[in-house]
Amino acid sequence: MSKFPSLLHRAMFGTVLVMILLVASLWTEVREASSVVMEDAMLPQLPPISTSHDDGVPNIIHFIHGLKPDPKFTLLHYIAIKSAFMVHKPEAIYFYHVYKPTGKWWDRSQKYITLVQVQPVESVFGNKLVEAAHMADIVRMQAILKYGGIYMDMDVISFHPFPAEYYSKTPGLTLGEEGFGGAFGLCNAVIIATPGHSFMTDWLNSYRDFQSTEWAEHSVHLPKKMWLEDPERIRVVHHSRFFYPTWEPHGVQLAHNSTSWVFGGESFVDGDGRRMYKQLLWHAWHHIAEEYLKDLTVAKILERQTSFTRGVARFVEGELD
Repeated sequence: MSKFPSLLHRAMFGTVLVMILLVASLWTEVREASSVVMEDAMLPQLPPISTSHDDGVPNIIHFIHGLKPDPKFTLLHYIAIKSAFMVHKPEAIYFYHVYKPTGKWWDRSQKYITLVQVQPVESVFGNKLVEAAHMADIVRMQAILKYGGIYMDMDVISFHPFPAEYYSKTPGLTLGEEGFGGAFGLCNAVIIATPGHSFMTDWLNSYRDFQSTEWAEHSVHLPKKMWLEDPERIRVVHHSRFFYPTWEPHGVQLAHNSTSWVFGGESFVDGDGRRMYKQLLWHAWHHIAEEYLKDLTVAKILERQTSFTRGVARFVEGELD
């Protein structure tokens, strides 16, 4: 019997097997791509924003407010936006919202901001979001991932411009310690990053196991854990740069019942021998210090003599209540 048919059959079988394996491989890729698209579809879709940057951190600022109905817009919010505009001189300040605030301080803020309306943020990767702070977590990470720039909470007050290295491509992402030595973690109230940074991608993906009953696990504790696994991946700055005085009782008292802290002050060594660095920003922890901030007026800022009022007075000069 001729061996030719046998050889032919073997060749045909080999070709068919290769084709089967190729199709299986392509199907796996398509399925995986579809999975990514489906997961991304669970996140809010942000509209396109036009900006220029040189592969480093673009000098654009992102604020988020009004993710739940009837948002209040206070003098503190206005100071956050105005100080960011005056200090950082950004190309643009983008204000992300679902519901638009109202009121005189909102009206006065319009000359500084560009509005970006987003869809209601109700879940992330199928996990329900209840708190406005957690909704804002998702919008801020998407905005920073897509556009890069500087994210700030609505109670972050700017005092000095960032050093040039904060805008550099390497490592391309800067976070600040919360608490002495980062005792509480790395706070997401200020994020400075290049577009598409891998740390931000991994951070966002960690929300696949988010639970609405938690508060700061994903926003503060987890980024510190991620950083400790690879310390060269991002820049972490001393807590005194962004987040001191802290939200602890002595921090609230230092800000609002004392004149001993100089907001925006230069570097010094405190009474316990701890190095404190030039303060660039401050997160005002407004939820905890609400009794001092909820009825804030220009008159109160100019009349009261506290560390806080002295620090923000220059941002309300010429303003009327």
